[in-house]
Amino acid sequence: MENSKKPPARSDTDAQLREAVLDSLAELQAGTGRIALALSGGLDSSVLLDVLAGLGRDDLVALHVHHGLSPNADAWLAHCQAECARLQVAFDHVRLDLQPEAGQSLEAQARSARYAALQTLCARHGATVLLTAHHGNDQAETLLLNLLRGAGIAGLAAMRMQRPLGALTLLRPFLHTHGELLREHAREQAISHIEDESNQQTHHTRNAIRLQLMPALRAIAPAAVQRLIQTASHAGQAQTLLDEIAQTDLSACAASKHSLNLIPLRTLSRARAANALRAWLRQNGRQAPSTATLNNMLDQINVTSSAARQRFEHDGMMLHVYRNTLLLDPLIETPQSELRFQWQGQERIDFPEWSGSLCFRSTDANGVSAAWLRNQALRLTGRSGGERLKLHPARPTRSLKHLYQSAAIPSWQRPSLPLLHAGPHLLLAAGLGMNALLLHSTDDQIELHWQPTP
Repeated sequence: MENSKKPPARSDTDAQLREAVLDSLAELQAGTGRIALALSGGLDSSVLLDVLAGLGRDDLVALHVHHGLSPNADAWLAHCQAECARLQVAFDHVRLDLQPEAGQSLEAQARSARYAALQTLCARHGATVLLTAHHGNDQAETLLLNLLRGAGIAGLAAMRMQRPLGALTLLRPFLHTHGELLREHAREQAISHIEDESNQQTHHTRNAIRLQLMPALRAIAPAAVQRLIQTASHAGQAQTLLDEIAQTDLSACAASKHSLNLIPLRTLSRARAANALRAWLRQNGRQAPSTATLNNMLDQINVTSSAARQRFEHDGMMLHVYRNTLLLDPLIETPQSELRFQWQGQERIDFPEWSGSLCFRSTDANGVSAAWLRNQALRLTGRSGGERLKLHPARPTRSLKHLYQSAAIPSWQRPSLPLLHAGPHLLLAAGLGMNALLLHSTDDQIELHWQPTP
């Protein structure tokens, strides 16, 4: 770790980096809140910290994530805290306790946990923009990494200068800047930074690209980094066009956020249908499928027989073809035992086990007495078979199977729709409604409905 005192003089390098930061911030929507910097303590984020501090912004907070994966992690945290104190920049941090999940690499889990932690810290400090120090060399490496994975245009576009991250805007002001400019600035200003020993471990593919492949490419073509940045930019423009085409196609196909009308989708060329399907899955927070998975989806979607039952699992969701509609449903393991509770006047009770909530609101008609409801032993259960329900005073009592069919609720969705019992009586069937036999004409009526988690 370097500890030299930074001289006060600023350079042309500093001016270029300041311009890159100011230009990227100028492209943000007006009225943004506080800005946050993801500070690892490495050279790149330390340079960004120095540039931002030099701008004299009083709305800046630096955020550090302590992964606990390195024996030097405590020293890195202390270093970041000291540098922020020296530069008079607000600082906060969080410690992670990573527990690798089966089938997930520690690197992937650390990345996911880091961004989740940064979002939490940003919310704590009222920050709406999160800056990271990714630069042009990182962009070139990402393009090569995705190319080796067989990625499409979206992968070749690599990272975006600006993209949403939950409620945040993630901003990479150095993305079109060569990494050598950051290293030169660090030397000129004698910026103290840490060295992560894991960056030298070539069993990580990205590190191997940085340490072995990139030097070979620069030996062949000295401008390799800049050319790869340019290629990523071209791919980004192409992806923007594909996204615009997808939105046009989805406007004709989207029945709702979680469903697609397959009749117009089948009229598209296979390439356009694949593009629309990728975009639809991304809009629903899913990863784009592999080429093999996507081709399998398209093959099944194009089967028009109403007797055929097509379904396929992807990224924690189940996709079903039902009545010429493609439906996207979460994979839910329904509770094996009933959930008992009492209503105490809440407007909403969450049941994460059932991926939804019970909502209660006052009504002038078609409700149950609030006083009666408070005295009931309530139970949330799955179906046991044979349940019947009267949905309207003027309509006959029907089996739940009949009511589900009439409501066009597919058979695979029914097990994830809970039943609410009040004592021995079925009070509510999620997706259908309340039992008309239990409705009261009082001054304190409450209407109940089931709200699935979005």
